[in-house]
Amino acid sequence: MPTKTSNDGRAFDIDGRKLIWHPEGEDGEPGGLPDVTIPLRIKLGLVLDHAEKSFDNEGMAEFLSKLIPDQMETLREMDVNDFQDMFTTWQSEYNMLTGASLGESSRSPD
Repeated sequence: MPTKTSNDGRAFDIDGRKLIWHPEGEDGEPGGLPDVTIPLRIKLGLVLDHAEKSFDNEGMAEFLSKLIPDQMETLREMDVNDFQDMFTTWQSEYNMLTGASLGESSRSPD
């Protein structure tokens, strides 16, 4: 399982088609909360349902509540900055894997 680093310098893992984030605990160190696992493949319906929504903290949480509903308790306990870093890191990894951003319906022509 390769370990990578976010733009903010946080280590995370990629396991197949899943990003594994190690949330900060009360002490500010990773590992204080259960790991968050976010798929790097998503259903078209979820993308379409959120196509016109902004990805502020509320929008990010709403999106993830549909994608990983069983992990919402951990997300609620995360520091906001850690949460934002996790989400933008996941978006970046998703974009690299698919070649499209969440707002695009298809790949751009070369």
